[in-house]
Amino acid sequence: MAAVLGGVLFSGKILWEMADIVPLSATDITDTLFFGVPLLWLAGLSGFYARCTERYGPLGNTGFMVSLGGLAVGTIGSLIGVWIEPLRLAYWLGFRFLCLGLVLLGIATIGARALHGWSVLPLVLGLLGLGRAFFMFFAVTRGATLFEAPEGQGELGSLLASWAGNLTSVLGVLFGIGWALLGYALWVGKLEEIERSPARVR
Repeated sequence: MAAVLGGVLFSGKILWEMADIVPLSATDITDTLFFGVPLLWLAGLSGFYARCTERYGPLGNTGFMVSLGGLAVGTIGSLIGVWIEPLRLAYWLGFRFLCLGLVLLGIATIGARALHGWSVLPLVLGLLGLGRAFFMFFAVTRGATLFEAPEGQGELGSLLASWAGNLTSVLGVLFGIGWALLGYALWVGKLEEIERSPARVR
């Protein structure tokens, strides 16, 4: 449930910003709710690992530790960054480590078939997150000036920055949906285990 709620809040926040209901520089209730997303993911990731840990080898354990460390740093950045501006960078740094860890965890999950038909989800999550981070860097840091030149090509750079920004938002929504699906997969798997448990055998 934590993974599902975290994914819904993450996607909802991005859709709220895409709707441009309030200026990006303003704060509202969605910002407050967004601070809880890393904590929810932390709980969801811990539950996922506890369920699949017996099937993992060194790669899966490493992926979990990298993801866990990234989420821990991201949680500190999202919560304390409200009062200490420089620590907000810790959230984005933690997000990138989370995604790298999810890629490793995803490869291990596919190899171990730990989630049956859903085993590809952690890998997809990691790739979506890394793609989002890449396009966010392009849009925010490089896009507006990449093609800036005396000939007026700066407009092309601005257009590419806008395109990259939109793609960043779409990938972010998909990333949140992926977390919700991961939570759902864990829930379905738990129900299947209950159905197969000896206590239900007549």
